[in-house]
Amino acid sequence: MSVCLREIMELQFFKRDGAEALTEEGREKHSKALFLVKRLIRCAVEDGATDIHFEPEEKAVLVRYRIDGVLRDIACYDKKTAAALVSCIKIAADLDITQRKRFQDGGFRGAYEKEDVEFRISTVRDVCGDKMVLRILRTSPTDVSLDKIGLSKEGIATLREFVARQQGVLLISGPTGSGKTTTLYTVLKEVDRIRRNVLTVEDPVEYHLDHTTQIEIDPDKQITFGAALRSSMRQDTNVIMIGEVRDEETAVTAIHLAFSGHLVLSSIHARNASAIVYRLLDLGIEPYLLASALHVLMNQRLVRRLCQSCCLPVRPDSAFFEQLGLPALPTDTIYEPCGCKACGGTGYKGRTGIFELLKMTPELRDAIMNKLPQSKFERIVSQQFQTFLVDGINKVARGETSLAEVVHVAHSI
Repeated sequence: MSVCLREIMELQFFKRDGAEALTEEGREKHSKALFLVKRLIRCAVEDGATDIHFEPEEKAVLVRYRIDGVLRDIACYDKKTAAALVSCIKIAADLDITQRKRFQDGGFRGAYEKEDVEFRISTVRDVCGDKMVLRILRTSPTDVSLDKIGLSKEGIATLREFVARQQGVLLISGPTGSGKTTTLYTVLKEVDRIRRNVLTVEDPVEYHLDHTTQIEIDPDKQITFGAALRSSMRQDTNVIMIGEVRDEETAVTAIHLAFSGHLVLSSIHARNASAIVYRLLDLGIEPYLLASALHVLMNQRLVRRLCQSCCLPVRPDSAFFEQLGLPALPTDTIYEPCGCKACGGTGYKGRTGIFELLKMTPELRDAIMNKLPQSKFERIVSQQFQTFLVDGINKVARGETSLAEVVHVAHSI
């Protein structure tokens, strides 16, 4: 693995002011720590981990990877070894290794098999020592497309129809870590970025796309969502992606951008697709503006894919489905996880999305204009569109995931 730690790590042979070289013993300790850091990072990238956790305990430091959304124990180091590892990473991220009581954030870039990888670092001090988390981000989503993230054929058609429009708003909701940003970029990749001027406003920029202007928020330099979006209106922009609608200013600006002839994509925190409407109303958007500007609303979660090397066929328990109020399965066989070497004994390998996707209809627009209660709005949606739970059950029937995964996600909504 070719990680861009080398130039910074060479500086570790000197004290931080660069005045005095370390002893031979210090060089040896540094070399061992650097070897372990590179090995941990390499293995994390190869295993598809999204995060590396260094978690201090009373007598040791536990290292865990988050793989397919679940934390797994990887290694356990004594306090001295772990402190050396954390110091190596702090210097790579240009953090202050002498500061142990203040929260710190930083990052560095690397490369793995010709693919750019970005590492974002966050440190906090708990009662047992430095807790550090490395977020691993692949900055080139070249292998992601609409037909690979779990959308139905109807869902793909709806999004492609949206991308072909000249104006309108697409909003995606879901909890942190549910893949909203990946979905936004996947939709953005469908845009003809050669003929259309595309701009993104993000905090921070997650992926890098060609033929796209990407603005990273920096409040210290007065680069806020509102300021960036106002400037975008003077940039002859056709398509605008906003990382997240967080406040009234961003929400109002996004809706007005759609009215002024822009195609707008963004994410927002809401319990389900229907709740997006009421979240925007709470942020002060007028109903007539929402009814006209909104085009597609989505809610998504991620579920683990069954390992196809070891999953076991079983007969579904109809009584269990009835008890939970789940829709009937269109098959007599479903699959459960088992565990093998290929999946690290978990029974799962990779993740896919389950979606609730609704396209605005005249009836839904009238419901917004008339300020119908949310319960009545959701009732109309359930009659016209596939629910979140039905999409998950369909994936269970196709052997893509397990019933336990879908039930777990359904209970979290």
